[in-house]
Amino acid sequence: MRRGHMTRLVSLALVAARLGGDIGEWHGVGTRGRSCPAGRLRGLAEHPGVPQRADHAAGHVRPPERREVVCGRTNPTVAPPAEGVDEPGDDAWQALFPDGGPRKWQAAELLLSWMVEPERWEDVPFLEAKHEELRRDVLDIPLTDAHGEFIAGVSPRTVADSAGLQERIGQIVTARREAATKGEEYRLSAVDKKVDQLFRAYNLYRELTFDQRVGPAAQRQLQIELAGLVDAWMAIDAKLKSSELGSVVGSTLLSAANKPLLDLYQLFEAEPQSLDRADVAAKLDALTAATKQMQESTANLADRLEEEPPEALSAEQVAELRKLVGEIEPATRQLADQSADMALVLFSEANGLCVIPALNPAALEADRDKEDDLQAPWLGLQAVLMAPTPALGAYPQAEIEDVRQAFAKLSDRFKKRFSEPAPFESAEREFAHNLRELGTAVEPARQKLKIRDRDEAMVAYTA
Repeated sequence: MRRGHMTRLVSLALVAARLGGDIGEWHGVGTRGRSCPAGRLRGLAEHPGVPQRADHAAGHVRPPERREVVCGRTNPTVAPPAEGVDEPGDDAWQALFPDGGPRKWQAAELLLSWMVEPERWEDVPFLEAKHEELRRDVLDIPLTDAHGEFIAGVSPRTVADSAGLQERIGQIVTARREAATKGEEYRLSAVDKKVDQLFRAYNLYRELTFDQRVGPAAQRQLQIELAGLVDAWMAIDAKLKSSELGSVVGSTLLSAANKPLLDLYQLFEAEPQSLDRADVAAKLDALTAATKQMQESTANLADRLEEEPPEALSAEQVAELRKLVGEIEPATRQLADQSADMALVLFSEANGLCVIPALNPAALEADRDKEDDLQAPWLGLQAVLMAPTPALGAYPQAEIEDVRQAFAKLSDRFKKRFSEPAPFESAEREFAHNLRELGTAVEPARQKLKIRDRDEAMVAYTA
């Protein structure tokens, strides 16, 4: 592929930010802590009236000193698995190195490759791991290859499978907790700083790719959301049980959601560190359907009580039941909305690529919580491409589908870019166009959002 054309990818709406910075420095790769809506390539810090600590996909823009590193260079030279050191699970990595040796990657090409062909990167040692003690004592891997050349990187598979790294991270977490309990400041040793850096880089890479494993940030947010769901469900249950009539009605209304909610809870209890996105999505689909049914059943019961009250009940009992159902109907609607929101969280990694304005009124309020990942003014690419329909119900469905089809075509043709550059260039333009169309189509719905205390600067910037 022509070098000039590959560089043009920097301006794609796909990247939705500047990639002129350090690759892997993106609190997203190369964004320098900035994010943009589809088709607009400038940072929040460049927008008048928006403070430096303005929101982005992770809730706020982090200062430069907290940028994290994946590869350590803007356009890194990456080597294939080292002979006698790395043990690839298969030969998928070979497609990344047509000549069999190290090759230099342009930032945008690297990012797109991570997203559309992550399976080819699993055994490639591109995560920075130069520190001697880190390699020898923690990861238990060689310092040099079969030819005596120093090895500077480590592969995602090696990081994921390293018992020594997991043990060391556990020790760091425990030490931090103990220090916090004593009111002391915990300082990382030289090697532990490298352990921390590697683990952050690994997690950032996983969040940037469309990995089936749920990332740590999404896991934490899902657990918070699940706790809220359980609390909301128990509040409805308690309200219904507050009266004899409510107990009878409640056994029918709540029964549909009992099992899906329990199944989801048990999944998090059984596998909190190794959640598979497909497993969580399947259980969330069942829960979303059940809570929607619960909401509809409550609304139907309210209508029947008005139109055809049960003859077996006295007027006082009908009035009591109407009042009770009227109180729980908004709660069941909120429960259904919370279930759909969880599905969106599942496909919204904190460090993912931000591509279109989100239909999230909380993110546009002046008193929003800037530390809350859910109060973000952007919707990520992963959510656009993978979130289930109920979670994206408020967004223009035709444009969502156009983007998904265009990305599927882009992914397919990207993998053939060396042999068939022309079709790839066409797919690139189609995807960028469709993404911009989606961003434009979202705006009418966004203007109708009910925002309590509107942050005019953020509303204007994200328009």
